[in-house]
Amino acid sequence: MNLESAIQNCRIVKSFDPTHKMTEKQIKEMLSLLFHAPSSVNVRKWQFVVVQDEEVRTKLRDAIWNQELASDATLLIILCVDLRVWGTEPLPYWHATNYPGLEPSFPVLHQYDLKIDAVQRDEIMRSCGMVTQTLMLIAQSMELDACPVAGFDPEGVGETINLPDEHAVCAIMAVGRATGHAVRESEALPADESVVRNTY
Repeated sequence: MNLESAIQNCRIVKSFDPTHKMTEKQIKEMLSLLFHAPSSVNVRKWQFVVVQDEEVRTKLRDAIWNQELASDATLLIILCVDLRVWGTEPLPYWHATNYPGLEPSFPVLHQYDLKIDAVQRDEIMRSCGMVTQTLMLIAQSMELDACPVAGFDPEGVGETINLPDEHAVCAIMAVGRATGHAVRESEALPADESVVRNTY
């Protein structure tokens, strides 16, 4: 599937085939591609918790407001974020460790990110959006579908997966083979009603 087709067919699905399975090779292929997702200021704060164990999935279903996709999706991928990165050592999280401006950037980003909660939240959400969209496109390329799980108890999810201190649950993605129809907009607005050039 080419990129244009993947974008056109990438839609939210709510129902998954509970009998569908992925091989370990397919899962590794998906994750290896996902590791290339961009992130805000190239700091890879996120970590992926891939949940396949049925017992853990059963426990998670309560925290995901009893949604069927918690048990029916082939994979649940929980996107977690390390909030301590600038308070500890950010190098392991930095993609471009050979970038010549890396060291001088540390103090500036440390002050900017660590001491302003709203900035840190915005940065997390930017990165999360990039990662989740990348995963949806990867799923399309593998003839699968994906759905960001809307509605869950972050504390309940964190407790179930033994989330480390100073980490947070950013998003949960369900991946699998869709059943039924995707949730689509009835009709996209024309470009001249959706795009503003330069100023309103």
